[in-house]
Amino acid sequence: MRSLVVAFAMMLFSLPVAAQEVEQSPIRWMWDLRGGLFVPDIDSEFGGGAKPYEDIFGSDPKMSWRMELSRQFYRGIGSLGVGADMGFFYRSGKALLEDGTKSGDTTSFILIPMGLKLVYRFDWFQTTYHIPLTPYGKAGLVYNLWWITDGDGAVATWDPDDGGGKARGGTYGYEFALGLSLLLDFFDPESAGNLERDVGINNSYIFVEWTYNRSDNFGDDKALRVGGKTWMFGLAVEF
Repeated sequence: MRSLVVAFAMMLFSLPVAAQEVEQSPIRWMWDLRGGLFVPDIDSEFGGGAKPYEDIFGSDPKMSWRMELSRQFYRGIGSLGVGADMGFFYRSGKALLEDGTKSGDTTSFILIPMGLKLVYRFDWFQTTYHIPLTPYGKAGLVYNLWWITDGDGAVATWDPDDGGGKARGGTYGYEFALGLSLLLDFFDPESAGNLERDVGINNSYIFVEWTYNRSDNFGDDKALRVGGKTWMFGLAVEF
């Protein structure tokens, strides 16, 4: 039994070593695409009373997408970089009449978050001991562009009693994320080496990430709260 464990351990660590016998080109960039189910915190503004978002769009989460590009300016005990990302979230529902019942008109809520953040990846175990798991963290600022459309697809207008104007705007805030990525090169070093040689991709990952977004114009009571918490899953490459 002991010899079997030793043999498995030798195989586990020898596979990545074989892949890294070929000198890697420098790693400077990382790109990822991720998605996860999301519900914005709009109704939290009302302290558990009115729930306009839930009444119109429902309480079940819908897919939110984010895409990010980061530049790694430090590589030592892990890597540190600065990244920018952009996302997309869309939800449709039936508009409400004055009495609170649903009308036949469709209304939509569109949210486009844009962020600037620092990214730290603790890949020391990966680069030193060839362990394919890398924990990481992100923190930064985010600006959320949003608008609501009416049944004709045009930007909706607020009721004059609520101040009038177009139902569109932007909310800024901050967000942070914690994640864990799995190096795919570990499972097929030969293909990973070919990918680097042919197109310049050093490493490929799948990952899971928990994100907390607090967007309320840093405590402005009049801001539309479009942040929230979400689990996201994605694919990333370093090059």
